[in-house]
Amino acid sequence: MFSFQRIQHFGVAFYIMVHVVAAIYALSLDQRNREQLFLSKTSIGEYNDFLSRFEEPQLLAVKLTYPKLDEILYQKSIQALNQLRKNHPELQVLTLYDVYKHKIPENKLISIRDFLEQHPQLNLPDLGENSLALLCFFEEGVSSTKIHQVIKALEKGEVFPEAQVTFSGLPYINYLLDFYSTGIKYRLFPLLFVLIFLFILLLTRRFLTSFLLFIPGFGAMISTLAYIKTFFVEMNLITSIAPLVAFVLNLTLAFHIYFTCLESGNIRKALKKKLMPISLMVVTTVIGFGTLTLSNIEAIRQFGFISAVTILVSAVLTLLWSFCVFEWSIQKQHPMPFHPKWSRLFSKTLNQKIIIMSSFVVVILASVLYPKISVNTDATTYFPEESQVVKNLKQMREEFSGLPILELVLSKTKNQELQYEDLKEIDRLETELAKSLGGRIISANQVIKEVNLLYTGARELPLFKLSYDANRSQVHPLFRENYPVDTKYRITLIGDPSSNKAYQKKLEKINQQFEKYPQYQVEYNGTYYHLMKAQPFLIDTLMKSFSLSLIVISLIFYLYVRSFRVLFAFIFANILPLAAGVIFIYGAGFSFNVATVMVFSIALGIVVDSTLHVVHSLRDSERISYQEYFDTTVIPIIISSLTLIFSFSIFLLDHFVPIQQFGTTLAIALLVALWVDLEVMPTLVIDSNRLKQHFDG
Repeated sequence: MFSFQRIQHFGVAFYIMVHVVAAIYALSLDQRNREQLFLSKTSIGEYNDFLSRFEEPQLLAVKLTYPKLDEILYQKSIQALNQLRKNHPELQVLTLYDVYKHKIPENKLISIRDFLEQHPQLNLPDLGENSLALLCFFEEGVSSTKIHQVIKALEKGEVFPEAQVTFSGLPYINYLLDFYSTGIKYRLFPLLFVLIFLFILLLTRRFLTSFLLFIPGFGAMISTLAYIKTFFVEMNLITSIAPLVAFVLNLTLAFHIYFTCLESGNIRKALKKKLMPISLMVVTTVIGFGTLTLSNIEAIRQFGFISAVTILVSAVLTLLWSFCVFEWSIQKQHPMPFHPKWSRLFSKTLNQKIIIMSSFVVVILASVLYPKISVNTDATTYFPEESQVVKNLKQMREEFSGLPILELVLSKTKNQELQYEDLKEIDRLETELAKSLGGRIISANQVIKEVNLLYTGARELPLFKLSYDANRSQVHPLFRENYPVDTKYRITLIGDPSSNKAYQKKLEKINQQFEKYPQYQVEYNGTYYHLMKAQPFLIDTLMKSFSLSLIVISLIFYLYVRSFRVLFAFIFANILPLAAGVIFIYGAGFSFNVATVMVFSIALGIVVDSTLHVVHSLRDSERISYQEYFDTTVIPIIISSLTLIFSFSIFLLDHFVPIQQFGTTLAIALLVALWVDLEVMPTLVIDSNRLKQHFDG
């Protein structure tokens, strides 16, 4: 028959073995941010259908700027470019010479400059006399690893050492997203672990105890990485937050068990006292995160799923670890982290008048400000405004006349072949679109008109189809493949990123133009278009997940307390921190983006944890004293809340704006929740602000 001590030893060995295996398994976990990550379910299907009909290689625009570009330096650059092509056969690079080599006699700088002087009407990027432009096309299906290798080699000056290199395009945005998500893993996490351990050491003043408290959080982080690899193969910028969430939530769970065990001197007594609130704490937190799986946006759905699974499984393992080691760790008398006199600070809470007045102001203000918060899905704005990255992206956008903001696919009914008269009519449509939208257009017609300009001096379509086809044969194969003129006709609109409201106005103008051409069916597509379509889903995610979380958590809480008055107090107390979060988002100039829309469901799932412990202790007042309430409820709430607040605040050090805003807003909501749980909730539950009298009589 196993002794209690032997069971504990077996439990410790099992816990360690599970997490060692998980750590080894998760070592090869990669981080990738694919372009479809922030699209909705519907948009992913539509975009994949678009890609199945059009081979759309990923385009990276590169600008090489030299101190002084001469013929020798130009030829060295061409040699370096040829070597780049040789090293990366999956990459096609077009220079100005490659596009117009049928009109430029030789690949020399003087020939290219002469060509530009003779044809000032060409729609070419204005890069200046000391710059070169490269259009890098990555074949469809090329791994992001290979794309990143090319960008990194260019960025570090390995290919063009004499030039300053700047980039634009979706491959570069994805490269930056991967870089910043890697930063969370390799910079923020280690810093957080060290600081949290020092914080625990400061509280307990014993290294071994601090280590034993730290292990559940660290183990949960490791297991989260293993779950991400199992379910999703790779990690992205949003799911990279999940290991931190698991880390801090399991730390807070360990704090509650440890300090109750410290007060009672026995782990079995501690678990008996805390098993109900801990169980409710885990269930409500899982619900808060789990409702995010209802989101239409893939990144949010993945985060919600992996967080819910991790919290559920890791909570069981944390209970096992606590059961096996905490009683042994407190066999020697350990001091409480706060002096007994500190308990007086919480012996009396705010009165109801102050609570009602301040809460009324907060809720009304949040209701007024909520509709005024902007929604942002433009990835080019997700980097610090003052950073060189943003400056380079803006500069490249201006020099290349913007970014692709919409793909239009035209066809006739029953997929009839487009006749030359159709192409001429579409050209008139393109002229109207360019005039009304104020942007550039890339299409088969526009490219043919450029070629015709070189031969005839007129930017117009040839009179006859034969001449059109002859000009088309001079166009680079990449453009011919991507812009057909058979049953489908593709138009790419180039422009500056805009707000969703301004973008919808552009779509309305386009619809009005197409009403004049009823013989053509039009399909809207493209990455930017689908990102704009995803904006309503961000708000939908916020409202749907938060509402469902609140309803389900409230129902579970009512089944526990069986009191409508306490239920009302519970709902009221947990809405206040979220209202404060709304006010903070507006006041700080933040937006609703792919990260901040998750704050409210996550915050609700977390803030109710402390509220549950307060309510459980207040309902247990006949069996515990005020001092025991302070030792087993107030102290763990303060320590766990400060740990959570600090952990999410550290995201301020990250350079990715949505993650910064996510962490800061969540920290503010948790800070308000700490105040609400200790100063507001007791008054609402017991209908008195004299807390010590409630416990001790």
